[in-house]
Amino acid sequence: MCRGLIIHHWDADGISSAALLLKHVYPEYENWTPNRGIRRLDQDHIEWLVDFDHVVITDMAIPKENIDSILESSEVTIIDHHIQKPIQNIEFINPIGRGKNVIDYPCTSWVIKEHFDLPVSLLVIIGLIGDRLHKADENPLIWSQIEKNLENEGTRKDELYFLTRIVDSLHKIGDIEAVIEAPKVLQDESPETIKKNMRWRKAYNLVESELERILSESLEIRNEVIYKELDTKLNIVSEVAKKLSWSTSKDIVAVNRGYFTDRVQIYSRSTRIDLLSIMLMLQSEGYFATGKQGVLGTVLPISKSNQFIDYLMQRLCAHIDP
Repeated sequence: MCRGLIIHHWDADGISSAALLLKHVYPEYENWTPNRGIRRLDQDHIEWLVDFDHVVITDMAIPKENIDSILESSEVTIIDHHIQKPIQNIEFINPIGRGKNVIDYPCTSWVIKEHFDLPVSLLVIIGLIGDRLHKADENPLIWSQIEKNLENEGTRKDELYFLTRIVDSLHKIGDIEAVIEAPKVLQDESPETIKKNMRWRKAYNLVESELERILSESLEIRNEVIYKELDTKLNIVSEVAKKLSWSTSKDIVAVNRGYFTDRVQIYSRSTRIDLLSIMLMLQSEGYFATGKQGVLGTVLPISKSNQFIDYLMQRLCAHIDP
């Protein structure tokens, strides 16, 4: 019997994608996620994975060297929607990596739905809203399918956003145990299962309170670019940046110095410059970075962070691509 493992991202899309795969594709597999904020596997992880015949990596673009190491002992499948080059000798299910339009594959749960011919369901929708928030309806063809599901299930749109935020709060407070358990719990696809889980609701309340505090603070704006410093133990730098960027229609650089003791979280959104090229520049220098044309997320050593932040702000303020 094949022993399999699903490695998934810790956010709402990663959790819902893992739940879809466990429910419809790999019901006998285990699931696991690395510690929050770490998008690479260390040597202990690689050695542990030797025991698995098949490793499925979903919604998490881990470094190619990690994948090469896993391939030495296991078959590998990647199911994702992040920008990454196709990889040889694996099953590579990533329409974006093969040149498809990002708007047609807005989340990994939608990639899974399309690839495995699954119906629109609560898990698919949670993945979509988790990744796109209020822009979840930007593709009319996709959103028309969501609205049909809402009508059939008698679910309100605002309730879907509430359910998604509960699921997405687990990783933000660092409850990795709950993140790993969630794909199993969610397979009944019941809104009540989510709403009545007191551990999850406690996480949701903590995240909402911290977001309210941070978003009520004054903003520093340089040449129409928002610069926001955070000092929080919660993994919410990307959400803070999204909310401020979308509410103000300005580019943003959000920096959290409180999440790690030796590194700095940096997240940027821009309509002015090509952040994808900056992501590739960081990767070529050996740093972790992820994103797409208008989005960049990175975690840098403290010694590198200030220099990079200055560079990024200069590029944004000057409207110059690197």
